Amino acid sequence: GLDAVLQLERIRPQLLITDLNMEPFDGFRLLSMVCSRAEYRSISTVVLSGLSQDDIDRRGGLPPGVLFLPKPVSMERMRGFLDAHVQIHRQQGQPA
Repeated sequence: GLDAVLQLERIRPQLLITDLNMEPFDGFRLLSMVCSRAEYRSISTVVLSGLSQDDIDRRGGLPPGVLFLPKPVSMERMRGFLDAHVQIHRQQGQPA
């Protein structure tokens, strides 16, 4: 999480894939920071986690628009999301 925060300013990715259970800067804090700053709102965000939806809700939930994929992750679903993400960015004339 902390490494992602440090890299965001330099790299400005189109897609951020994160877990929620990380130390010392967990995925909830990372998502809160990314979603609260206007310059990061265009980043598509995917959360991979072993936490249940109830556990996530108890910890404040996920911001709107964040895709949640429970572990173990369905590689078919992940591949479909990534393919769609690339196609959308190509149609918009942006690098994927």
